[in-house]
Amino acid sequence: MYIINAKMGPTVKDLKDRIDNFKIIECGEPVYGLYAFLNNDNTIYRLRDSHIKFSTENYTEAESSSDEDGQFRTPGFKAGYDTICSIPFRWVAAGGDWEKPVVFIVFINQHDELDVYVPKDGNVYDRDKNAAYGNYECKSVYDAKDEKYDQIAMRNEFWNYIQYKGGD
Repeated sequence: MYIINAKMGPTVKDLKDRIDNFKIIECGEPVYGLYAFLNNDNTIYRLRDSHIKFSTENYTEAESSSDEDGQFRTPGFKAGYDTICSIPFRWVAAGGDWEKPVVFIVFINQHDELDVYVPKDGNVYDRDKNAAYGNYECKSVYDAKDEKYDQIAMRNEFWNYIQYKGGD
């Protein structure tokens, strides 16, 4: 069980600092921030373990990002930092150029490590294939054009996850 106590747990500033200072070495040079976190081996493994296939090639830190044909749109989703019962987390949406973005959450787990969680409830993805719309064997992103993200449902699922599984 996650210890819910604002004085004992990490703050939004702690989470932001951890993400901003996350470092990997790429081509012999240090790379920092959310890009580095999304491209480290542990995060890649945790995202694959989510059972929803999607790429982290592109990610959004703003509400309703879009390329010229409107493919990378996230209606009903607002990226950024948030808290639930004093537990800080960050909303992120990611997908390849060919995919409808999948929303996931970055947080500090009970082991004091950055972690990710990909909610199924309220997320927009091809439920028949458990993958982002537009993923190689899935329906087109245009099949999902009218679907909206339900951030309340995703938040509730995340709360149940950290409450009963402790963020393990």
